Amino acid sequence: MSGTLIKKLQRKDQKCIEDVFNQYKSLVFYTCYNILNSREDAEDILQEVFIEFFNNASKLNAKTDIKLALVSLAKRRAIDQYRKNAKNPEVLSEDIESYAGNNPESELNLSITLHNLLSPQDAKILVLKIVYDFTFNEIAEELNLTIGESQSRYYKNIKVLKKHYKELGL
Repeated sequence: MSGTLIKKLQRKDQKCIEDVFNQYKSLVFYTCYNILNSREDAEDILQEVFIEFFNNASKLNAKTDIKLALVSLAKRRAIDQYRKNAKNPEVLSEDIESYAGNNPESELNLSITLHNLLSPQDAKILVLKIVYDFTFNEIAEELNLTIGESQSRYYKNIKVLKKHYKELGL
């Protein structure tokens, strides 16, 4: 079945393209949204993912798992977009606040806590690791640190946050 579907995609069968898009558009969108926390960015990346996937259909083989291929591509594109956004401190601050949830009080508390207790770069290290699941190597690369620095600052800042919340009785 999958091999037949791949062949149709390679022939640019319009019905097949529409079916694949309709079947996986929600999955691709939510994959992007979970990384970016931005509806606009997720919608842009969704379009880019499908355009790239369909334009490169000739490179697919009969055993390609379409769902896995789309999710992998979506994750890579969303992480690339996140990295572009992360270079702008205002965008990172918005990401931290939106991660706290829809409760304005919770958002304000998280933002104040991070900004009062940690340097902007230390807050960024925590967000990259916890929210976006970056490896220490990726964090080091992103922030021009050594891997050891990214690890030690992460663990030091986790201790700072734990101590802060313990003092609050949380």
